[in-house]
Amino acid sequence: MLTNIFKSKTARCVRCFSNGLSSRQSVKIVEVGPRDGLQNEKQVVATATKIKFINKLSATGLSTIEATSFVSPKWIPQMADHTEVLMGITKFPNVSYPVLTPNLLGLKSAIKAGAQEIAIFGASSETFSRKNINCSIDESIKRFSDVAVEAKRKNIRVRGYLSCVIGCPYEGAVSPVTVAKVAEKLYSLGCYEISLGDTIGVGTPGSFSKMLKEVVTCVPAESLALHCHDTYGQALVNILTGLEMGIKVVDSSVGGLGGCPYAKGASGNVATEEIVYMLQGLGVETGIDLEKLIEAGQYISVALSRTTQSKVSRAILSKKR
Repeated sequence: MLTNIFKSKTARCVRCFSNGLSSRQSVKIVEVGPRDGLQNEKQVVATATKIKFINKLSATGLSTIEATSFVSPKWIPQMADHTEVLMGITKFPNVSYPVLTPNLLGLKSAIKAGAQEIAIFGASSETFSRKNINCSIDESIKRFSDVAVEAKRKNIRVRGYLSCVIGCPYEGAVSPVTVAKVAEKLYSLGCYEISLGDTIGVGTPGSFSKMLKEVVTCVPAESLALHCHDTYGQALVNILTGLEMGIKVVDSSVGGLGGCPYAKGASGNVATEEIVYMLQGLGVETGIDLEKLIEAGQYISVALSRTTQSKVSRAILSKKR
């Protein structure tokens, strides 16, 4: 009986995989460690360390590395050196270095520092929006509209982040319909890609599937990305669910760096090493050198005086000892 159930589930997974993701395709990974991964660290990381960290990531084959955030040091002290970081890194050919810009002031500072791509960040939850960026969802869209218009005028690409697509630390479960409506608003502003964030990591394949089915009615799958935190250990399976449904972009943080200051107990982003290892096992191309990625993860982990949160990294490094 159990054998038959297992065979049935396996068959469904194989059909789903063949329909949504094939080994002939590629998946783009957006590395968010230098920004999302470091912004919640209590100890201030030296600017030189951040620059070296990003340079190491650039040498791995990653095509997109989120470098920093042009926000007020009052709100995120860790990102106070944003200008020095963006201007100090070595810009590798064919690598994009987007930065977060919450408003026009941040955008102007980013442009002055040489930014070629920016990101704006909203939420699917009213309460989270107010606590995270001090305004309602509608107010945030108006604010981002001004940023998007100015960025377009300067020929700067805009990416959109959408937090709490599954659950909110204040409101609980979030309706997929609400997520779709806000995602559509960001897309209408001209965001070439909308990153859907499971900010507190409560998602499961079931809830991700329901959410994505709703969102793709408003935004094309090719314009969506997944941003998963691994609080409940579901990040990889949630990502696989999204890939099977046609998503081809995944955000992650080397060494599993990150968290959320507004979500108590929320662990870091899914580790980039884990995603690359999984995709390599599926025969899916990423263009990333896993060994160099592990080296970059180890570098920043040592700088933070901690053990990497990547199980893949720990397993491979243990074999070398």
